[in-house]
Amino acid sequence: SFSKRAFEDVHVTQNFSRNLTQVAWNFANDSLRTTLCLQFNARSIAAAVLYLASKLSRAMEDAPKDTWDSFGVAKNHCNEISNQIMDLYEEGDL
Repeated sequence: SFSKRAFEDVHVTQNFSRNLTQVAWNFANDSLRTTLCLQFNARSIAAAVLYLASKLSRAMEDAPKDTWDSFGVAKNHCNEISNQIMDLYEEGDL
């Protein structure tokens, strides 16, 4: 899976990886309440929800700086997608 490949080089524990994947999946489901799928491709959204989940859990603090480059998604896209998802929570839409 995309999440498994994404975290292979980071060496997180399997249980933590499973939890991180679940959080990312929750964000992906919540993103369906937005127009993100009209603005970005699926790969960008997938990378962004993994980015957001790892950012919130601080899972990637010690990861090499080029880890996100391996996703092939622009960092500004990850930030924009993450911001739109987080806006759902701030606006109380969920």
